[in-house]
Amino acid sequence: IWSPVMQQLHGFAPGEHDGKPGTGFQRILPEDLERVQADIARATSSGEKSSTVYRVRLPDGSLRWIEAIGRVQFEQGRPRRIAGVCFDVTDRHEAQLASLSFK
Repeated sequence: IWSPVMQQLHGFAPGEHDGKPGTGFQRILPEDLERVQADIARATSSGEKSSTVYRVRLPDGSLRWIEAIGRVQFEQGRPRRIAGVCFDVTDRHEAQLASLSFK
């Protein structure tokens, strides 16, 4: 279940996201997607917290950096869902890049 804020962060209109993992993956840049999927797979097999930063391309063509932190919830020993939060960290990344260009 994606909250309205989660949908907005990833560039979906309210109610547009159907709740399927593949739908959210559509907006992640291809060069980040494999790493994100590997992090989710690791968290799913180990039960450890998942934490990753990735980029999404919004429908208007703009780029947004997202930090996602979550933990897999299990039922009867099987992964059921990932509960977590996402933050827009675009400003932080742009500030870091700008500071590097001044050095």
